[in-house]
Amino acid sequence: MSLVVAHLDRRIGAQTLSFKGTVSVPTGGVPIDPLGRGVRLRIADAVGGIVLDEIVAPGAFPGTSGLGWKAAGKPPVSFTYRDKLGRRGGITKVVIRDRAVKRPGAFEVAVTGAGPYSIPEGAAFALTVALNPVGDAPGSTPGVDQCGEARFVAGDAQCRSGRGTLRCRTR
Repeated sequence: MSLVVAHLDRRIGAQTLSFKGTVSVPTGGVPIDPLGRGVRLRIADAVGGIVLDEIVAPGAFPGTSGLGWKAAGKPPVSFTYRDKLGRRGGITKVVIRDRAVKRPGAFEVAVTGAGPYSIPEGAAFALTVALNPVGDAPGSTPGVDQCGEARFVAGDAQCRSGRGTLRCRTR
């Protein structure tokens, strides 16, 4: 897994974010459906400070607004969200691919964005991806999201910072 936050040395709001990795969610639940239920992205530091907490809303990509989800496959195994203007916390693109054939409950997730992302140098933090967060999905346990988490903790990740960029990669 990798996370890059660039332009930390510029004014707040000029930062860019890129995350790529595989998250695992509990198996046996309802199918993942970002098109119908959206996705929640949250980055918090070790003491609970929120860097990003956004629900990327459900809805099909209509083409004219430049905002929404597209699904690929029958049944859908890949979902892509686009928002050129970054109206949800600066998030401009989310790609989710179901990798359950290789590993049950595994999803590849890629997120890009531009906005006010401030991660203190040397801080431990976690990125949480809730794949069915909007309301309770039919057949799911009420109040329980299907979440996967990427942790970047001292010793578990190699984080380097310099020239206004934080780069982390788990081993």
